[in-house]
Amino acid sequence: MPPETRYARLQGDRIAYQVLGEGPPDLVLTPGSFGHLDIAWEDPGITLFCRTLASFCRLIVFDRRGTGLSDPLPPDPLPPWESYAEELAAVLDVVGAERAALLSEVDAGPTAIFFAATQPDRVSALILSHTTARFVAADDYPIGIPPEIAEALLDQIDQLWGSEAMAATMAPSRAGDERFRRWFGKMVRAGASPRAAQRLLRAFMEVDVRPALPLIQAPTLVMHRRDTQLIPAEHGRYLAEHIPNARWVELPGAARPSSGSDRTSPLTMSRRFWPASVGSPDQPES
Repeated sequence: MPPETRYARLQGDRIAYQVLGEGPPDLVLTPGSFGHLDIAWEDPGITLFCRTLASFCRLIVFDRRGTGLSDPLPPDPLPPWESYAEELAAVLDVVGAERAALLSEVDAGPTAIFFAATQPDRVSALILSHTTARFVAADDYPIGIPPEIAEALLDQIDQLWGSEAMAATMAPSRAGDERFRRWFGKMVRAGASPRAAQRLLRAFMEVDVRPALPLIQAPTLVMHRRDTQLIPAEHGRYLAEHIPNARWVELPGAARPSSGSDRTSPLTMSRRFWPASVGSPDQPES
């Protein structure tokens, strides 16, 4: 059974969240563009990952506005992407968490980076997994994907949204599992409508939080699998090089967190890294 779903408020909008485990310390698994708090628990991999996290902290999860169980976003224009940090603050406030560690994956990374840079007193540690400060290439960021490839990806996702075939693109390591494919399509459809998904993904393509990187004060761990394709490991190395005193860990393989595949290595690394000042059993390794 999933934890009870409750709601935080932000400017009249409701933000769905769940809490499990006991703290301190507190850990927020910051959401990406698409998710559904209730349906996520139907996948055994996600359930095991979250319950393992909750065994040594109070785990806080929530759906961004416009996705899952939270209120929809206005039709036009979208709020500035910085407002997602306000959603994180609203959830922390309602659960009474003055400070928390942030574990962020894929497109949730920029929100966590921005929050850690602008509200340092509220972030005890920052753990970034398979994410980036900027997705699309620029003259001063050649490791990003070319704009025309980004447009092609948006078109492909628009065509495949909510289908089982989308699992082959987003979670290739589990695309051969029929049960997973059906669950994945179900969660994607429940997470956001095709039009909302297109708008949120386009907004993510336009994000650039590189100026915030040197402002981060929290102990930071950056993890990336060596052969991940959608967001290559070069993006993770860039984060580690530009966040003060960040620790870089390159993991073998290509499975992404969104696939629900082997999360054992990232979970182990997170526990080892977690600073003793927030109640983790181990100090960062030198």
